[in-house]
Amino acid sequence: MFPYLQLFIPAFLLSTNWSVKMAPPLDQPYMSHENWVWTDEDPDVELIEPSIRVSITKNWLLFGREESKPPIEQTFSIINHSDIPVAFKIVCSDNYAYFVDKKLGIIQAERLHRIPFVLTKNIQQITVYRRPVSCFRQDYPETNKLTMHHKERLHILVAPIFTWTTSPAAAFVFTKNYEKLRICLEFTGKPPSPIDVATLRTNRRGWTTWGAGDPKKENTDAKEQSARSSNNAPT
Repeated sequence: MFPYLQLFIPAFLLSTNWSVKMAPPLDQPYMSHENWVWTDEDPDVELIEPSIRVSITKNWLLFGREESKPPIEQTFSIINHSDIPVAFKIVCSDNYAYFVDKKLGIIQAERLHRIPFVLTKNIQQITVYRRPVSCFRQDYPETNKLTMHHKERLHILVAPIFTWTTSPAAAFVFTKNYEKLRICLEFTGKPPSPIDVATLRTNRRGWTTWGAGDPKKENTDAKEQSARSSNNAPT
């Protein structure tokens, strides 16, 4: 996700007595701000990307057909299990039918949550609303989504935050520098029912950043473990 960088030696220590082993042409060491030489060949210091461990409490939200206001709502929570704060951004495939109470924000680290005198928490609750039918009839009278059963996607982008002054939106400026959590928004097309609740389906991937509930990954891990067992078996 982030570039893998390694440090070799401070540039001010370089002299005629130092010899630097050059890497292949595509991986040659280079100087950054005349302070460090960056290389992959036997570095003195290694920069390791921090682990982002974030999960959600619900990944399947059911919505019925409400004729008038107030809109139907469902809630879920984002939990940060990491040791560093993370920023989140919520995007939806249908920005008119669904809207949330908080699109951007920062969730503090779990370690700060355990310090009694620090007033922070590592969980953020999000409320998802679906507009009633009266809004569709007023703005989109010819829409066919009033009674049709369909599903939409809601994605939660998660990126690490390293300074207190960083804006949540600034963490998502670059492409592919974030993890993605997935939620399914299902519209039943029927009047609201007590069974229209939010649930967590652990067999679907995307509710954690560490790959829990991914059938393909679980099958791959099982095959690798079976292969290792067969290789280590006595002959």
